[in-house]
Amino acid sequence: VNGAAGQWQEDINATSTVVVQNFLSAPGGTQAVQFTNAANSFDRWGIEVPGLSPVPASQSTVTVSIDMFVPTFTPASGFGPVFGIEADSVAGGPIPELIGFAGVDAATREILYQAPGTRNFTVASPTLINYNEWFNLKLQLDFNAKTTSILYNDVLQSTTGFIDGAGIDSLSAVSLRATPGAGDSVSLNLTTSVYFDNASAVAVPEPSAFAFLSLMFSSLLLVRRVRLMNFVNLRGFVVASL
Repeated sequence: VNGAAGQWQEDINATSTVVVQNFLSAPGGTQAVQFTNAANSFDRWGIEVPGLSPVPASQSTVTVSIDMFVPTFTPASGFGPVFGIEADSVAGGPIPELIGFAGVDAATREILYQAPGTRNFTVASPTLINYNEWFNLKLQLDFNAKTTSILYNDVLQSTTGFIDGAGIDSLSAVSLRATPGAGDSVSLNLTTSVYFDNASAVAVPEPSAFAFLSLMFSSLLLVRRVRLMNFVNLRGFVVASL
């Protein structure tokens, strides 16, 4: 786990686990974070992003990047769990607004986003990730156009509007997240682990106060018919040590 900046925090009452381990890491590294979801859990581990509330019009694009490794996971039925990266704003009040999400369904290997307005999981493209190899996932946030784009190994998969509306003008936090892939009883109880490494958020062009933030460790519309629950207030995080 390379680099250090800031303190990761977990959702209150989180039941999933996040552990820094050294038996698997992205190329060139020595450690990575193992994220194991708990059954029927909606858990995030996030870090505050300074200097982007509001995001200046001249520095309007923020790219959140993460390397991921998904081991083979083949349950007999069900969707998920879904692991990925989330961008939030709390500038509008105590309830966090979702800007964008880029994730992977561990069971189906699909790349997913959350649909604007409904928050439903939606397949970003026909592309499937490969098990048992590192790949890069990027979430590009355009605060001028109010759009989010997902890139898999730097290849564009989808572009959609901000999840909770075009009125969002601030980036407050970036989180690793694990949620069930659907609302049926089988999907709610599926559990597995994935690995994250080399998380970063970069504003382009780079403002002096936010040149580079190293985050602690360095189209088909196939809608899943599930409404994701609203997550707890970001300001209600409790600090957890990785």
